[in-house]
Amino acid sequence: MLVLWCAVSYAGFRTTLCVRMVVFIGVQYTCYTAVTAGAEGMLALMPCFVDHVLRPTKTGDPDAFSSEVYHCRPDGKEAGVVFSEMKARELTEPDMLDREMRNALLKDTLLMNESGGMCDAIRKLTPDEIHRYHKRFYCGANVSVVIGGQLADL
Repeated sequence: MLVLWCAVSYAGFRTTLCVRMVVFIGVQYTCYTAVTAGAEGMLALMPCFVDHVLRPTKTGDPDAFSSEVYHCRPDGKEAGVVFSEMKARELTEPDMLDREMRNALLKDTLLMNESGGMCDAIRKLTPDEIHRYHKRFYCGANVSVVIGGQLADL
């Protein structure tokens, strides 16, 4: 399931579109968040935001895959946003303990998996696999849109 959590806020100023976006991934969902400085900004952002999540232009692009997911640099160091995030976490004591607990308590369920992926698995991914996964699961039937905040002027 995808959750698009959008919050409208007023921080003592008013602007049409001042956006802060964050993405976090759970085992059973991906949550894209956006915060705008006003309702007008949210109304302007929403069509583009939903379109970008459901119909990304770069899911099969090898260059986007290289920068966002995984690549090996000329100096031999591994890189990529997803790979780097997971590498930073994979061998920490809290993550190792969490993984062992999930493996013991949730064996043979989706909940035992690491939501961001393990480095060994990330190294083996291809742009085509990412594209097929996105096409299968990032669809209207799997989307919930939640909008919160000061909505009186919508």
